[in-house]
Amino acid sequence: GGRYYMFYAAQFRVRVGVADRPEGPFIDAGVELGPPGFVIDAHPFRDPVSGDWFLYLVVELLDGPHAARPGVGIIGGRLRADLLAYAEAPRVVVAPSADWQTY
Repeated sequence: GGRYYMFYAAQFRVRVGVADRPEGPFIDAGVELGPPGFVIDAHPFRDPVSGDWFLYLVVELLDGPHAARPGVGIIGGRLRADLLAYAEAPRVVVAPSADWQTY
């Protein structure tokens, strides 16, 4: 739609910048994506069949079903059409399972 989006990490939070040109300038949209805590390494993906956008993030998984082996994992989910929020709650796609995923 003639807009460009940049997902970036700042102070361990993922934010969204929006621009009218690919070279910018990008203006922060004022939103954070992901759960509270450590969140980095945003990776957007567009499904070539549906055209839907998905966003994957590296996050710390410290409690709940991950309490037995806390560490970093990956969550992901479908974004809304405006790309500024998840359409539904993201799900864990890679849970901590190895020693290298702890910090």
